[in-house]
Amino acid sequence: MFFSTTLFDEHNRASVGFKDAISKMMELGGTPNSVDFFPFLGFLDPQGLRRQTAKHMKGMNCLLPAQKRPPRQSNGLWQNSFGIRRKMKMVCRELDELVGENPRVEESDLESLHYLHAAVKEIFRLHPTAPLLLPQKVESTYEIGEFVIPKDSEVMVNVWAMGRDPTIWKEPSESIPERFLEGENSKMEYRGHNYELIPFGAGRRICIELPSASRMVHLVVASLVYSLEWTLPDGMRCEEMDMSEEFKLALKKGIELNAILMRHHIY
Repeated sequence: MFFSTTLFDEHNRASVGFKDAISKMMELGGTPNSVDFFPFLGFLDPQGLRRQTAKHMKGMNCLLPAQKRPPRQSNGLWQNSFGIRRKMKMVCRELDELVGENPRVEESDLESLHYLHAAVKEIFRLHPTAPLLLPQKVESTYEIGEFVIPKDSEVMVNVWAMGRDPTIWKEPSESIPERFLEGENSKMEYRGHNYELIPFGAGRRICIELPSASRMVHLVVASLVYSLEWTLPDGMRCEEMDMSEEFKLALKKGIELNAILMRHHIY
């Protein structure tokens, strides 16, 4: 949202360079670094990760000042959110019932879209944007269970694994938004208070863009589902979509989703 639409123009040389730099930095950020295990080798940068990151960061700094056009929403949110698969009809039905004949979804409608909220929670559980969150530094020595975490250790929180842990979730590999509509889970939120579901982190290090991100994800998904009709290419069924993931600093689909816009709803 901070960048202009030229950043996503495949015919713009600077745009392609910026996108490549972002992709490379996410890849470098998710690469295991031997320095994490042997800090005394830090000054050597044995894998060249620091040098490569600095190189791509320099390229980004050169590109950012050139962007002057106003911000615009990206359909990347839709691509990430389409992983609900067979539950999309339920989202559509709720939108039709609650939004009715209005030409578009308004922010004021969001609070009444309970199934949409449950679907988004399920997306965050299965496909968290940052699978390891941000690195955390331990201020003092802690003992957790049978493990002792020394002071100044760097701790990575694997929220991707937490979201698929069978001791926490029933049928963890299945997309079941209904789990957030009944029982104790109906009160569960991803705002840092329920540690089973913390895609944005928790405590003082929680993502500062959580309020905006949450609002935008719901509004963009609701708008694209309500106002447009989509289908998959070549007669593909939802069940046949490849939902494998590519692990970097930020999680993304291993194979990009192709969705075909059939027509615009007219009221």
